[in-house]
Amino acid sequence: MGRRLRWIQAQPLIFGEASGTIHRDLDSFHDTLSLCARVKDLTAIGPQHRFIHRSSTLLAGDLAISSCANSPFQVFTEESREATVVLHRSGAMVFNTDGCTIRSDGEEKVIYLPGAAGDSRVESVGSHGIVFNINPSLLAREICFLSRERLPLERALLFVQQPMERDPRDPAVASVLRQLLGLLAMQPAHLSFSAAYQRLVGSRLEVAVYRATALLLRPDLIT
Repeated sequence: MGRRLRWIQAQPLIFGEASGTIHRDLDSFHDTLSLCARVKDLTAIGPQHRFIHRSSTLLAGDLAISSCANSPFQVFTEESREATVVLHRSGAMVFNTDGCTIRSDGEEKVIYLPGAAGDSRVESVGSHGIVFNINPSLLAREICFLSRERLPLERALLFVQQPMERDPRDPAVASVLRQLLGLLAMQPAHLSFSAAYQRLVGSRLEVAVYRATALLLRPDLIT
């Protein structure tokens, strides 16, 4: 337990670091993941009483964005109208969806999992990063818009129906990811403002996240 706890405490949350608390139960982690995906089954890898996670979540319009660090787990998700985006920062994870396997062994990686792909399985031996839900139709429209309609909406809709991974070692991907993480890191500063102002900020953040996700998946559209 001590080694796992030290590792989790050493992983800085991208936002909400000061308010991120340690939890030692699967139920609270289930609640966090359920904001971003349709969780069918969640189990700890190893003794359940040794499971630990730390997270912070913010809402931006219809998006739920969670920054988290956790000990080993396995989760099965169900088919959904929404997709899930994982900005993996450290640790190791394996994603199995729609006959496709994506591995992230310690390196940073951007992973896109379309909900329409059906049931998916994710296994982590300890990981740290950001996860959020996203509407594939709206994402396709953003991709079409950024392409100045050179990519027809019909093709963009087909594009977002497939699992994808992107490598931040690509300078274009790294640039967009750095801007997105920087934007997310600033969000706790707005928590003390009025509810109306928070809604305004959340709406603007939602737009920015859709744009950044579109560019992460299609860095060729960066101008």
